[in-house]
Amino acid sequence: MIYKINSKCRLCSGNIKKILDLGKQPLANNFIKNSKQRKYPLNLCICLSCKFLQLREAFNTNFLFKNYSYYTPSRINFLNHYELILKKISRIKKINSNSKVLEIGCNNGDFLDYIRYKKKCKIIGVDPAKNLAEHCRSKSIKIISGNFNNFLSKKIEKKYGTFDLIILRHVYAHIDNIKNVNQALKRLLSAKGIIYIENAYALKTLTRNEFDQIYHEHMSYVHLMPLIKFFNKFKLEIFDAFQSSIHGGSISLVISHLDIYKKTKSLMKILKYEERKFNQNLINQFLKNIKRNKNIFIKLIKNINKRKIKIGTYGASAKGSTLLNYYKLNGKHISKAFDNSENKINKFIPGLKVKITNTNSIEKFNCSYIIITAWNYLKIILRKELNYLKQGGKFILPIPKIAIITYKNYKKFL
Repeated sequence: MIYKINSKCRLCSGNIKKILDLGKQPLANNFIKNSKQRKYPLNLCICLSCKFLQLREAFNTNFLFKNYSYYTPSRINFLNHYELILKKISRIKKINSNSKVLEIGCNNGDFLDYIRYKKKCKIIGVDPAKNLAEHCRSKSIKIISGNFNNFLSKKIEKKYGTFDLIILRHVYAHIDNIKNVNQALKRLLSAKGIIYIENAYALKTLTRNEFDQIYHEHMSYVHLMPLIKFFNKFKLEIFDAFQSSIHGGSISLVISHLDIYKKTKSLMKILKYEERKFNQNLINQFLKNIKRNKNIFIKLIKNINKRKIKIGTYGASAKGSTLLNYYKLNGKHISKAFDNSENKINKFIPGLKVKITNTNSIEKFNCSYIIITAWNYLKIILRKELNYLKQGGKFILPIPKIAIITYKNYKKFL
């Protein structure tokens, strides 16, 4: 079975209602050398009971992640964020050479490697993607290849015991059976240990019109209100939360066993914000913004096409796949895609007959306009590609508001 259709909420088993249909979409990270790909329904729903946002379609994780093309970006780009996370964690829980750290969905092991370097602690990673395991082993990281669940947690506990810190960065949203995973987390957490969960923040997605955050891997859209009650069911407690700008706006949750740590002011502030902001009006405005931006964007691209001017895209991202497929753009509208990930070069953007080439390619200068689909790295891209702007090239920013970036105005976006 490739996917199933859920009719009940994965948190509370309440009824779910469809609020957004993004049509049939390819798997957003399925970069292959064949431009033809199967497409699947993509529908965002809300639970009528607990208000948790989630996809109706739940994909088999072996199908999604067995050979995964997304690699955690270079540590150079994420270093400030890594330092922020570690500072926040260290204020709560001392991590040292006696500590044991487990990361679920560790990808290429970059964050684990950083923690080990800074804290000299023992580290173990879990990831279902076999191709990523080799990257971890090359860094001498103990890696368990498989889907993290209650069954696997028993094996881990038997061999390694419990952990002082368990990390899930941009992973929790990828899980369908999160009840099972919460049981596993509870089992592996030491008495005063903490769980750190980081994910794209649902309220940022809604308020900033980031609909391209929605794709098949992201089965859930995280915000505090429903998750507080959900974790309490497993005798776990969210006692801290804070926001960061990473990946277009993320929320971090810090969790422990019940009554271990005092709830923070930051947690209460975000909770009050959600109670005030998260309502049907916000969802209605989100849907209106998507429709308006779609019309404006397609009109802009078609006007450029009429003038026989070449358009490219920058960043072969999963976000870009959702956006371009939903807008029904293809090789007729876009001539090239540019990315610096070696595992994506000479492959196609999922669902589009648009081939990916290296960002250093001279072909970039043949495109008078380039759509920045990896808009969450906008500042990095602008600094790197200043010469493209100097040569008269223009970037098109699709999210949150459509904008044309030139050499004259680029500083406004830094």
